[in-house]
Amino acid sequence: MRGELLPAAVRTAPADMSADAHHLCAAGRAIQKQERVNKMTTVTYAIPAIHCGHCTHTIEMELHELAGVKDVKADLQGKKVEVSFEPPATEEKIKALLAEIKYPAEGLLAL
Repeated sequence: MRGELLPAAVRTAPADMSADAHHLCAAGRAIQKQERVNKMTTVTYAIPAIHCGHCTHTIEMELHELAGVKDVKADLQGKKVEVSFEPPATEEKIKALLAEIKYPAEGLLAL
């Protein structure tokens, strides 16, 4: 699908291409990278069951194993977790996993 965004001449950059064509290739890659970035979602949930460093470590390790989760920051003092993810991860899958490991999300603090 990404290949369909740009003409074939722009998707590849052979060594004998002109400087202008190389710039078009770079611009095309930047557009594709931006599309991937735009699919990333970051959410922050209140997790009242966080009581210690073991809790934060468990949350971070378990959520990192979920396909599509890119970053997890559990905060002991704030009793919250921030999760950055892209498909196939979803908010529903993240909340279900948190509940399964006994750290249920009790509210969405930020999206």
